[in-house]
Amino acid sequence: MRLLETPEGDPSKLLREAMGVMLEMVDAAVRGEEADVRRLESTASELMESAIRASRRSEGLDPLAQGVLASLPHVVADAALLLRSRPEALDRVKRALSELLGGLAGGSGRRALTAATIAAELRERAMAEGASMGALVVLADLIMNVALKAVCPSLMEDQE
Repeated sequence: MRLLETPEGDPSKLLREAMGVMLEMVDAAVRGEEADVRRLESTASELMESAIRASRRSEGLDPLAQGVLASLPHVVADAALLLRSRPEALDRVKRALSELLGGLAGGSGRRALTAATIAAELRERAMAEGASMGALVVLADLIMNVALKAVCPSLMEDQE
């Protein structure tokens, strides 16, 4: 999994910045600061789109995963606001996001796989709890989708 640097910037750095903003967004939702969540959502979206543009030529990031990554800040914002009364679930979301985006930025298939595992656990828990956790199912599916698309090429590189 390699992200190529372009004149638009270092995609790894942009992914790390987007990750930090999304983690801050989840914290703002827990505090009930919806205006801050929406402001941070816009910033995270811009950073994510810049990272995707900067890595368009990357062999390690599947084009379908790029589309899912572009929607990630919006889904995180909505899920965080809907689940703000569930800080324990949002802590797991933060860990999954950190592993996913940190793994993509650092080229670590293991971290992406860890993100997929956390997301699968979140999805299972949300499905068991029912409709009140529906937003978590969507977010977990997105995280698993990107993580698994990132893991396969990374594992191939590790074996070479």
